[in-house]
Amino acid sequence: MHRPGRLLLVGALLLALACLAGCKDQAPETLEEWIEHIPTIGRSDSALVEAGEGFRSAASARFEKGEDLSHLVPSVVPLLEEHPIIRRHAAWFLGEVGDKNAIEYLADSIDYSAGRGVDSQSRALNAANVRIARSLGEIGEPEAIPPLVRLTRAREPEEVLAAVEALGLTGRPEAVERLSELAVADDVSPYISRRAIEALGAIGHPDGLTALIKMLFKERAGVSFYREASFAVFQLGADAGPHLIAILEGRDQDFLEWAGENGIRPEAVYAKAAQVLGDLADNRAARALMRRLDYESEYIDMQLIPRMFAADGLGRLRYRPAVPKLVSMLDEEEANTRERYIQSLVMIGDRSVIPHLRRSATGGRNYDAREYSLRGIARLGGSGTLSVFDRALEAATTVNECKSWFRGDEEAIEKQCQQRIDRLVERTKEFRPMLEAANECETSVDCWLEKLSDGKARVREKAAWELGWTGNQKALTPLLAAAQEDHLEARFAIIVALDTLLFGRANDKVPSREDGERAIERLESILAEERGRAQFVRINEDLRRLTLKLRRAFMERDGEIEEAETIAAQ
Repeated sequence: MHRPGRLLLVGALLLALACLAGCKDQAPETLEEWIEHIPTIGRSDSALVEAGEGFRSAASARFEKGEDLSHLVPSVVPLLEEHPIIRRHAAWFLGEVGDKNAIEYLADSIDYSAGRGVDSQSRALNAANVRIARSLGEIGEPEAIPPLVRLTRAREPEEVLAAVEALGLTGRPEAVERLSELAVADDVSPYISRRAIEALGAIGHPDGLTALIKMLFKERAGVSFYREASFAVFQLGADAGPHLIAILEGRDQDFLEWAGENGIRPEAVYAKAAQVLGDLADNRAARALMRRLDYESEYIDMQLIPRMFAADGLGRLRYRPAVPKLVSMLDEEEANTRERYIQSLVMIGDRSVIPHLRRSATGGRNYDAREYSLRGIARLGGSGTLSVFDRALEAATTVNECKSWFRGDEEAIEKQCQQRIDRLVERTKEFRPMLEAANECETSVDCWLEKLSDGKARVREKAAWELGWTGNQKALTPLLAAAQEDHLEARFAIIVALDTLLFGRANDKVPSREDGERAIERLESILAEERGRAQFVRINEDLRRLTLKLRRAFMERDGEIEEAETIAAQ
């Protein structure tokens, strides 16, 4: 399994010299003593486990002190030939040290014959292979790729998963081809495909983009990969923009043909492309998104889908030229679609649309759609808008207007209309305090900062929107402090406000290093604390994107500075 080499011979020599000095009978205390002791222990599982844990504990203590233990690599390499229990700990050590000279020995120690047995020997072999894979990934050199690729074809799913994740850890473009195959393959488990998608995102190489874009749309046995694929595409950044714009505009005929062959409707293609472009905040997509607001289909309900997501994308871009077009679409009777249009207007933050929202709140038969218009007034309204809201609500809840739409038993119609009206009033009353706060605070940043801790969630939401629109950097620290908001819509407003303060209303500025690092530290602490909490999974996707957007901005700026300094030096 393991070929003799220079490191192995040196290790054996060191061990022999150590034992000439007298191998101790008592329990080892130092890391060097554990390395010396392990080859002499019995073969019982208990003895092996004790030795492995003793070795690891001693090594961990040294690593935690920041000690460089690379000089011990030649002594640890021979332990890869020991029982799999010991091999696993030796592989961990070599991964922690990160010495690329250990790659050959780690690769040789993989037991590719390990199966899916449940006996202790099989479990130990699998665990050792899993740890070896991770160590190869942590070392991350090109030489680690071939053994990891081979391990992705193992019989044990846990080993395949470890190999996939390790390929992502390497960050190497040489891993992209195999990961792309696993991402789109129909004959692997959805879980493996998901991890392959995440690995492609972690590597961030444009060669993985084709597979990732396909996985935005592909489903297997009802399992969607959109969440993982959309974030992975986001990790690729600007490289993804032109490809997605071509898809959104219908110019990528090869992709559209593939979509048709896989039963994916054009509406789904355009909608998801629009959504991801909005997440990317790629201003190059604005014109293509505008055109999709006019998307038409023979199926009326289907044509709304691209329009909704195009509106959402424009809102995330905070694209002000979209406002007149979105205003012209506010008479849409389908409630969820109107909600998207209004949410886009709120993200853009243009108060001039309030009269149009008022008109849309008082027209049409769909009271749910009217409700979203009233919510839009509350979110966008400033000082003096409370009376507009109240009059709009009063006009929207006229029984006689509702009764005029129906024919039949007058008493039953009146009862039905009253139920609609009562529901609208009940759902809308929680938004009124937003405008009461607007009357109180007007344009005072300090007042809105106080409202971030208000007892009413809608007031906290309103404060976040207002502070984002001000562009006042004084609000950055309080908004970061408030970002772990339990109310999801208030948290979304805080995230958008932070994005606006950090990157500008046109996504055209780079935050200061101090502000960016402070934001990254806070957002990452929230993500770490809330990992696994189901209620925040979706909303925290936006937090993850904002964190990565900040890191990417600094990388790009640092690269430009480095390039400028190089040119200047030349």
